[in-house]
Amino acid sequence: MPKEILNLEAASVEKLKQGLTALSDIKGSYANLSIFGPKVMVRQFDMPNLPLKELQSSLALEAAELLSMHPEEIVLDYQVLDSGTDAIKGVFLACPKQLLEDYLFELSQAKLIPVEVSAVILKVADLFLSKTNFETKSFYLINFGSTHLIDLAVFQDGRCELLRDITCEDMGEAKKEIENSLRYASSKTGNKMPEKVFFTGELANKQELISRLVADFGFNAEQLDLKEQAPEVKGQKPYFTLNLIKNHSLPVAIRRKISFTLNLLIVIAVLISATAIIKVARTEKLIKDLNSAVKSTDYDYVQKLQEKVKSLSNEK
Repeated sequence: MPKEILNLEAASVEKLKQGLTALSDIKGSYANLSIFGPKVMVRQFDMPNLPLKELQSSLALEAAELLSMHPEEIVLDYQVLDSGTDAIKGVFLACPKQLLEDYLFELSQAKLIPVEVSAVILKVADLFLSKTNFETKSFYLINFGSTHLIDLAVFQDGRCELLRDITCEDMGEAKKEIENSLRYASSKTGNKMPEKVFFTGELANKQELISRLVADFGFNAEQLDLKEQAPEVKGQKPYFTLNLIKNHSLPVAIRRKISFTLNLLIVIAVLISATAIIKVARTEKLIKDLNSAVKSTDYDYVQKLQEKVKSLSNEK
């Protein structure tokens, strides 16, 4: 039976390495990796409708400027969320190629097969959407992650209008950054208040912060523990499909078929080799049996008979 897909999260290559060292019995497993950090860019885009090739080039230039790198040093994936005759909207994910290669190297060292490399904020939003039965289509999602990371996602009329990851050192800075993000989100949605604001993640020491935000903005808030929510609906497609390795990564189903085929070929090769070895062993045994069947006295008799025939021929 194939192993389940591991869902991993890392803020750096070193953190991933440490996390993999602590795991056991993962050899040969498939893995989804969600990353975040200053070199991992998740941004919305809203630009004139362009051919897809030109769109990707334009986004690569923007990502290169944000990361202060050459476009060829960056790996990028994008997703169109809304398009019309004049404009195209969506989200893109980018990071340095070397950073991606370093992450993939650590996965290969752990004998893991990478299926997807995405951003934490995208996976948090997808997890929320897949495990929560909510009727509202307009909401804010604020997720308190580990290592001072806060994820903010804004959905308006069923569309994602804003994604932002916030890194902060203390609660005071967190409150200020969240307030600024909420005001910006409100301006993006025409100053419409969301029907509800959901708080998820590490909520244990965030109650005072949440209370102050609710008092300042007056929104309808709800706290959720996604780990205790209903399991994900099987077959439900994720909202976000960005994957930094999708251009050189086969789907799991195809990988499993290839793996099964290769294993079958190995078994056939082993059987053929075993058959050949058995035939060689039988042939060697037959030769030994023939050699042992000829006695030395028989050889001497034949030799004397040949000499006698030769002497008779000479007399004639």
